[in-house]
Amino acid sequence: MVCSYRKRDNNADALTSNATIAPIRSLSTESFTGDDLRFFHHFLLAARPHLPYGSEASWTTLVPAYSHECPHLMHAILSLGATHYTLADHSQTGYTQMAISHRGKSLQSLSAALSNLDNCTDVDLDGILATCYTLVFQAYFMPDGLTDFAVMVRGCGMVTQHIISRFNGSKMFTLQTPEQMTELLAPWLPTNAHPDHEVIDSCITDIDKLHSFLQSSGSRDFFNALRKIYLALKYSIRDAFFCLTEVYAIWCTMENHDFLKFIASSNRAVRVLFLHYIAIDTLMRPFMLSVRAQDRARAGLFLGADVMEKWAFAIYHSLPANMQELVVNEMQIVSYESHKYMFQREISGYRSSTMEPGQIAGRGMIDTGSHTSL
Repeated sequence: MVCSYRKRDNNADALTSNATIAPIRSLSTESFTGDDLRFFHHFLLAARPHLPYGSEASWTTLVPAYSHECPHLMHAILSLGATHYTLADHSQTGYTQMAISHRGKSLQSLSAALSNLDNCTDVDLDGILATCYTLVFQAYFMPDGLTDFAVMVRGCGMVTQHIISRFNGSKMFTLQTPEQMTELLAPWLPTNAHPDHEVIDSCITDIDKLHSFLQSSGSRDFFNALRKIYLALKYSIRDAFFCLTEVYAIWCTMENHDFLKFIASSNRAVRVLFLHYIAIDTLMRPFMLSVRAQDRARAGLFLGADVMEKWAFAIYHSLPANMQELVVNEMQIVSYESHKYMFQREISGYRSSTMEPGQIAGRGMIDTGSHTSL
């Protein structure tokens, strides 16, 4: 297999000529297998991230070129490629352990780089940000990746702010302000409301029952942001999408010790809020499919639906009975939509769903007690 890249532009030249890269561990001392080449190729072909918005081309040019000098980025790419490949082809279950191994190597090298963040060059920081985004997407495809997903989303936000404060921008990515992101994405997002207000109202009723369980400012901010998204869904999918970005801002701005308590598996109230987050993602998925016309982006949403159902059931079965009762409706939303998309993926090769987005109220179709704990 031969991996070739387009001629580098000025940004790519800057990545190699204007900075001195001192990797934690030189890739030249490591051996890579034919499977690793397969993962790298799959990453370029189907698994590469689409964030940050406006930077899609960097993932096929600047990022792979720089990864050969950056161990944490290379291992993150191979980990994402392996994870995505396994989900896309269920016969390749042996690649799961390889994905875990590459992820561990990436995190080890990334941790060392983050410990020296203030001394990093602009190129180093771009590489760190690329690794964080890659690990976000890899966590999104991991059956037990919810906590990792939140951690790496937080990492993306914090590294982005560090890049902006020190260098006022990135050579590798287009870092959008909230206003710029709104201008870029607004024309592509649906302005219609979610058609099933009854489902939305039931979710609002359910999440309101959690308020008395919330003990920290971070959990209350998360609650308020999720409730705001539910309300926005009744008026505009576009408004709900931009409200969703507030969730990630909350994760990014917490103090470290508060965030560790926030994501702890023992924090059951926040676990329930995460289940609402998954339900919201599920409710919005039909509309995201409608605007992501490219097969690669649509395929990611199909695969994510399957994984997010696993996240939801893991949360559900970790809760005591009195808290399980608070999220039965949300579990049915997630289960029904996930099975719909998995069925449609099998029969239509990622073609558009023939079911209406509002056909979610399949209540009673899914027995939430029939699944074993993940």
